[in-house]
Amino acid sequence: MPSPLEPFVDLTNEQRALIEAFERDGDLCKTFYLIGGTLLKALGIVPRISNDLDFFSFPGIHPREFFSQQKRFHVLLTGIFGNDGVEATQSGFLHRTSGMVVDMVADDTNLIGDFVSFGNLKTASIEDCTAN
Repeated sequence: MPSPLEPFVDLTNEQRALIEAFERDGDLCKTFYLIGGTLLKALGIVPRISNDLDFFSFPGIHPREFFSQQKRFHVLLTGIFGNDGVEATQSGFLHRTSGMVVDMVADDTNLIGDFVSFGNLKTASIEDCTAN
């Protein structure tokens, strides 16, 4: 059975490990979706160097739920990379070894297009990525 993330062709090992683990976590996938330039890079649409992953909350997510799931995301990250490898930042997390930045944004903006599903992982549409 092919991976739901098979279309993601251009990721670093660290980005792939994180996105695969995120996709398997149904609760996180109900709170956050992936958007931004690294998504376009991962899908092979835009050739670029990008080491940040942008996870936005779905519209209507209560701030308490956002912060609760952000803590859960930290647990996911430390489970993959270890406690010493992950640092909290003002807007998310940093994986020190690779320099990968994970931005987590509480956002209530209505998007232009429909969300795109890759297994449990939801992403913004290409239109929304380019408009953002």
